[in-house]
Amino acid sequence: MRSPLGSLEKGKAANIVLSDGDLLETRTNIKKVYVDGRDCDLSNKYTELLEKVKKK
Repeated sequence: MRSPLGSLEKGKAANIVLSDGDLLETRTNIKKVYVDGRDCDLSNKYTELLEKVKKK
């Protein structure tokens, strides 16, 4: 068992990646990313086009 690398507490800087599987697996989807505690926008041209197609 690995020991913890850090902690999440108010006032501390944190980088977090939330995924639906192992980050090193190609089929894993990244759900959310926080850098220095701020939510990062993961949208790109592909995701924007996908949303347009889903609305039709």
